[in-house]
Amino acid sequence: MSPKLVVCPSCGYSATVRARQGKTELRCPKCGKEFNVWF
Repeated sequence: MSPKLVVCPSCGYSATVRARQGKTELRCPKCGKEFNVWF
């Protein structure tokens, strides 16, 4: 598991997250939008 920078497609908030390989569902802590990220 390596850290990856993800950016919210809605508000542009960026954060570094650690996740396992595959599709991960994230919720933006700033605007609350849910989006999928591939690792």
